[in-house]
Amino acid sequence: MGIVYEALDAALGRRVAVKTMILSPLANPEEARTEGERFLREAQLAAQLPKHPHIVGVYEAGVIQGRRYLAMELVEGKPMSEWMKLESVTLKDEVEVLRKVALAVHHAHENNVIHRDLKPANILVDPKQEPHITDFGLAKMVGQNTNLSLTGAGMVVGTPAYVSPEQAQGLKTTDRRTDVYALGVMLFEILTGRHPFQGDTAMEIMMKAAKNPVPSATSLMQIRLTPVQSKGLDDICQKALAKKPSDRYRDAAVFAGDLEKWLKGEEVKVVVPTRRATAKKPSWRIFAGIPAGLLLLILVLVQVLSRPSADPGEGEKRRAEELKLATERRAQEEKFRVEKERLASERLAAEERAKAAERELESMKTPILKAVDVRNAAQLKPGLIGEYYSGTNFEMLLHRRIDADLKLFWKGPNPAWPDGPGEMVSIRWRGYLRVPQKAPYAFQANAYEGMRLFIDDVEVMSNWNAKVGGAEIGVAVLEQGLHTLALELFKTNGQLGGLWITWKRSNEPGAALMDPSHFLHDPTGHKPLNRKAAPELADRKSLPGAQEAESLRILEGASSTGVLGFAARDKGFLLWGKTKLNDRLVLQFDAPEAGEKVLVLALGRSKNSGTVRIAVNGAVAAEKLDLYHPISHFLEHEFKRVALRKGANDLEFTLIGSNPACVEWTKGDGVLKMSMDYLRMR
Repeated sequence: MGIVYEALDAALGRRVAVKTMILSPLANPEEARTEGERFLREAQLAAQLPKHPHIVGVYEAGVIQGRRYLAMELVEGKPMSEWMKLESVTLKDEVEVLRKVALAVHHAHENNVIHRDLKPANILVDPKQEPHITDFGLAKMVGQNTNLSLTGAGMVVGTPAYVSPEQAQGLKTTDRRTDVYALGVMLFEILTGRHPFQGDTAMEIMMKAAKNPVPSATSLMQIRLTPVQSKGLDDICQKALAKKPSDRYRDAAVFAGDLEKWLKGEEVKVVVPTRRATAKKPSWRIFAGIPAGLLLLILVLVQVLSRPSADPGEGEKRRAEELKLATERRAQEEKFRVEKERLASERLAAEERAKAAERELESMKTPILKAVDVRNAAQLKPGLIGEYYSGTNFEMLLHRRIDADLKLFWKGPNPAWPDGPGEMVSIRWRGYLRVPQKAPYAFQANAYEGMRLFIDDVEVMSNWNAKVGGAEIGVAVLEQGLHTLALELFKTNGQLGGLWITWKRSNEPGAALMDPSHFLHDPTGHKPLNRKAAPELADRKSLPGAQEAESLRILEGASSTGVLGFAARDKGFLLWGKTKLNDRLVLQFDAPEAGEKVLVLALGRSKNSGTVRIAVNGAVAAEKLDLYHPISHFLEHEFKRVALRKGANDLEFTLIGSNPACVEWTKGDGVLKMSMDYLRMR
């Protein structure tokens, strides 16, 4: 085994990771030799690989104080197995990371290296959500003659849950499709939170992997997806986890390609191998190649050996053996019965989960949105009214124009619109959507940061989070006619900003995208505007339905709070300071009715803001929310499906830490601050 240290390369002034080999003093010489070979093999193979951004590079290898060591690229991150548990990580984040892992694996394959021990624990994910594959100790070169699939003790190497059927059987024919199988296991784990095959022992797991059909990820899925989305991922799993290597993806690049199609909302077409294995019938043809004389000799020997012995002692011995065999047979039958009952119980439980998922999907069916009555429909003009604001919460309206299409991109430090800022902005488009016929429609948006879409005041898509961009997909059943449309976007800081949205008939494979002529606006509601940011241009109106933080009742932590003025709105905001770790602030707000709602909190982000845990009525809404940002601003944070009581509700913040990048405003002021402007519900 090995242990990894962080070290400094004094010659080059760089931080590195140093992995040293540690052997148990009880290890026998054969085990020590095998471990040494693995350690050396990791150095050799990793060093031979051309540089790849998602594979940990090896700088050098050697021996120091009698121990082998590897000096490797230092990666600041978490093992993927831990990263996947973070509250902020979404399904699309995990699939995107796995796609990048697959492309890195393909890079290794193209350079004749098979990893053979791919698993989340051997993949590091850095703060930018970039993966880095490590631990090539079990890897081998393609075409290597030595049988590296077995240790000296005759045990299959690798982690049982990720071992392919051919690895489990100790075959020498393992190739790049062995790693494809491990990628399939990781995708199954992402979707269901478990491995496809489970058992009490490594042998039981590997036997199931070699013999049992692959369970459907759909029936075990922990994440709510549309049927089309879940089927696409399930088919990718089934293809990657096929028993026969010839039935799997031919390489990791094709696997990555199908993941990319799913991420883009495209149809995933996969030829899935059948899950039901046909049992071979016994055949007497196995005796066809035996010569007649030899076959006769076998029959005579069987007849002679089956005669009762004249020796009484021999008879006692035979009866004892028969009793032993009968006892073992009964034990095997009992074990088989218990296993059969367990499998039946698991099958019933899986069926119940599938039924529950079906019921949940049934309850989630998109309601039919009826067309709205527009009195001056004949006067509507093409395009949408775009309103451009300074501030991430629509604070200062600076620019208004007609946009023909929902495509907008800019690259910092260039402005988002003429004479406008390039950072800390928000944009809202509004108007009408002309629907040609009643049908379900699929909307796909690609945004660099927060985005949400409302049709007829119904939220169709929402990803209102900073620094969490990507593709979002929403489906709505729309009646023929006109529907109100509102699309919102915000951008904090960074290189790129913008959004691109498309829509089409969702039940038509390969359907063409709807053209921009379906976007309309009422010209009477549009007045062109273009001005530069200034304090007097701030929108000082109260937000509809908002409860100002400074007006909320404080149940705990009042002595550490204060109210400061806010230039962007004719209101103040609540500042929570003079705090220490694990301090709590408990506020009380009112809800007009009971039920699950989307709770929107406008929280301050700044260079001295801490990290908080948020709970509502005792239920955790966010386990860890980092409020650090180098530029001070307020940002709405959405928490979906929050259970609220009618009347008074408790909102609890607990300070659990701070970002390492945090700095004090003034010396001694601390970095455990939090500020809140308002809250809303919808």
